[in-house]
Amino acid sequence: MQRFRSISALAGLTIAIGASVIGGPVRAADDTVRIVDEIDPETFDRLTEPVREKAGEVIAQYSVAMQNADDGHLPDKTPFWGYDRDSFTRTAYESFDLLAEKHPDAFGGGAVDPLRAIAYIGVVGDNASALERAIKDLAPDIEYEFVSLPFTHAYKTRVESALTELALGSISGSSIAERWWVNLDPDQIRSDPTVLAANVTRAAELPESQVDQLAKAMTSALATGGYVVAGPVVLIPAQPEVKSHSLASGVFLDVGGYTHCTSGYAMKKISTGTTYSTTAAHCVDAGTIRRSGTILPAYASGSAMGEPNYLPDQDWAFLSVPSPVAPAIGKIYVSSNEIHSVDGPWRSTWTGDLRCKKGATTGKTCGYDDGTWCGYGTATFTAAGGDSGGPVFYPYGTVLAAGLLTGECRPTIDMPWKVVYTRIYNVEKAYGANAQYTVVPG
Repeated sequence: MQRFRSISALAGLTIAIGASVIGGPVRAADDTVRIVDEIDPETFDRLTEPVREKAGEVIAQYSVAMQNADDGHLPDKTPFWGYDRDSFTRTAYESFDLLAEKHPDAFGGGAVDPLRAIAYIGVVGDNASALERAIKDLAPDIEYEFVSLPFTHAYKTRVESALTELALGSISGSSIAERWWVNLDPDQIRSDPTVLAANVTRAAELPESQVDQLAKAMTSALATGGYVVAGPVVLIPAQPEVKSHSLASGVFLDVGGYTHCTSGYAMKKISTGTTYSTTAAHCVDAGTIRRSGTILPAYASGSAMGEPNYLPDQDWAFLSVPSPVAPAIGKIYVSSNEIHSVDGPWRSTWTGDLRCKKGATTGKTCGYDDGTWCGYGTATFTAAGGDSGGPVFYPYGTVLAAGLLTGECRPTIDMPWKVVYTRIYNVEKAYGANAQYTVVPG
């Protein structure tokens, strides 16, 4: 079953649909740099707003049922969602991957509804019929809804990679976002707006002729509190606001005084075979980590959220575990009655399916994946101080490691606070080009 929806996510901005394909990316007919006063909610938020409350209720019921997990196998989701949720999401994600590979000039991105068996498929230009034929071949039984988007997933992915590589600022948006929201350092705008504008222009693959106009727009937006729209990005001239939630996995770690954090996954360094526990980098920065009075020395750590040189999605740390503390193992300890074996990592970036976390303060809470926020992964579960470093996981038949709990942030005061976490593939790579660590299975 197919439905079609057109969404314009930027207040006061006309988005051109039906643009032509030029060398891979599909661009809006109007690439003019402009300033807008406000930004509407993100595409995925608007698509799922009617079901968010009900989805939260169903997820909460399933979270309770997880206490009865036996032999590492989680409860069947069918009685809770009313259909085979795992089979649906598996089919949807595989379809998104294939659409991205086979139709890069038409596919705008994908996400799954957190409650209903609906796959949202972004379509660019006049390509709905081509994607409809493809999805019927790939997944004839799946219900899907087309969402009109101005840029292709392939193009947005390239832009995201370029922005990340240049460390221009944190990125927010879902896997079905119309545009990336990008925070820029106000000091960089003040010191050399032309250089910053040139970097943004190259990363977004925009005409070089727009550099001067973009530099002036960023300077003006910084002074007036507006936002700059430039092709596939919305530039926010401000650093994100952050709250660090700090100061077997899911175990209380003492950071001294009244501060504590949570242990993350057991991970093995591939080159040496040594096993470490993990937590958040900002926990290591806060003081000496102890478990049951024994110091757990920091072996390596990333970048704490909120540092002046804001480097998102790298708030990880590896801890040595000396005797007499029990060695790190591949299990998540929720309570004496609920212990989950970890089956491996979950690296997919498609938005919409179940996520849970365990924190030393708030325990296990569950929600669903909500895309990218301030450069980190985000989900709708709750968290509080002391939960930092705890395991974020995907209950998918078995438990899969999705990341380490970081804190909360919002890109600007006009946007909501969301709980964020460092995604597992960045913990595995630990600043490397490829994985240096691997998740220890339980």
